[in-house]
Amino acid sequence: FDTVVLSAPQLSVTKILAFGDSLTAGVVSQQYIDAIRLALETQNSYPIKLQARLAQAYRTQTISVVNEGLSGEKASEAASRLQSALSTHDPDVVLLMEGTNDLGTPGVSVSATVSSMETLVGLIESAGADAILATVPPIRPYGEGENAALVDPYNTNLRSLATRRGVSLVDVHTVVKNGNCSASSNVSTPCVGQDNIHLTREGYALVAEAFFDRIVTLYDSPVAAPTVGLSGRGSVSRMLRKD
Repeated sequence: FDTVVLSAPQLSVTKILAFGDSLTAGVVSQQYIDAIRLALETQNSYPIKLQARLAQAYRTQTISVVNEGLSGEKASEAASRLQSALSTHDPDVVLLMEGTNDLGTPGVSVSATVSSMETLVGLIESAGADAILATVPPIRPYGEGENAALVDPYNTNLRSLATRRGVSLVDVHTVVKNGNCSASSNVSTPCVGQDNIHLTREGYALVAEAFFDRIVTLYDSPVAAPTVGLSGRGSVSRMLRKD
């Protein structure tokens, strides 16, 4: 019998920029004694978890995921920082998740925030990179300083924006809302932390996995096996993808 050695799986992109606010930076919400603790845990951010996942799957490539998350940032204020990040890192792909802070600003409308996001998508495309847009995670109604009622209409508009601009979208909201995360009893959306806004460590892991799945779907290169001759049967050509 013939032995066919296949090449290692490959991604067609290697430079990924994760851009957003504290939900990208990796601010984790936890209950600490009688208070709620917010801590920037970069090692638990979704970009770091995503890079580890990609490194495990694509061992012959060096794939970088740069974390450009900035706590407190609004989509309406992000354009200049995004331009700087695009110039500095020259990414192939930008993962864009912004808008949560805009929704918590009095007088800011969903349409204005979506317009800001479209501006950011345009900057990414003008830089020659692909944009992967993300919906924002759920906010519990009692989240301080945020307007939970605006999250669903905002995400609906983001989905429409992705369709209209022809960019890929990762539905982070659905992933987090339906996530199987450990939490105390009687807590809705257990992947959202005790401050009702930021995610738990498990929540960020789910977001990383969602982005990983989309990146693999979009950019994984098929591994082609050489044509194998079979006596009396002509030949068989197989195309194998990584699992």
